[in-house]
Formats: sequence, structure tokens, C-alpha cells
Amino acid sequence: MLDDGLPAVSIDAASITEVIYILLDNASKYAPAGTAITVRAAREDHRHVRITVSDEGPGIPKEMRERIFQPFFSTKKKQNATGLGLTVATGFIQQMGGVLRFESEPGKTTFQMLLPSRAEA
Repeated sequence: MLDDGLPAVSIDAASITEVIYILLDNASKYAPAGTAITVRAAREDHRHVRITVSDEGPGIPKEMRERIFQPFFSTKKKQNATGLGLTVATGFIQQMGGVLRFESEPGKTTFQMLLPSRAEA
């Protein structure tokens, strides 16, 4: 057991996998065919890991950004979507002591998971 002052958290690989799947699924729905979808992971600092999923889609309209994580909200009304993916993803990340956020502009949207980690001695 590490005595590093960090709260005990349980990182669940299946939940992280599901969140990445949700983010990749969303990126593939919104990014034009033939554009890049990028997944990156890196140690943020000695206490956190950052995982990002970026796409080259149209971006999230400013008027919709405040609602993007709300249940049953989708920016594409005609698409077969429940609007629950980002809500579920946020719940998984929060249960692990992390945060899910995004940055968006025309031509690029990046979702970022910031998760706690423990540096081994």
C-alpha cells in the first residue's frame, strides 16, 4: 500500500475501455470520412494520466456545449442515437476519481479523460 496522500481509487480497465469506445464511436459519427481520429495517452504528472480522443469533424456548436454531457442530448437529431453515451462515460470516469472534458473548434474536437494514477517507487 502506498502512503502518498492520494485517496484510494479503483481504476477499472473495462470502464476505461467502454469510455474510449464511446468516444471513438462519437468521433466516427461526426468526423467526415477519410479524416483522422487520434487516440493518445500520456502521464500528465506524477498523479494523473491523460487519455485523449480527437477528431477532425465540424466541432460542437457553441450553443450546444453546455448540454453535451446531459442525458438524452444529441447534436444530431436525425441520427439513431440515444444521447446517453457521454453521460455514461462521465459517470464511469467520475467513479474512478477522474474528469471528462472537451475542447472544440471547427475542424477539431478533443475529449480528454484525466484519471488518477500512482507512481511506483
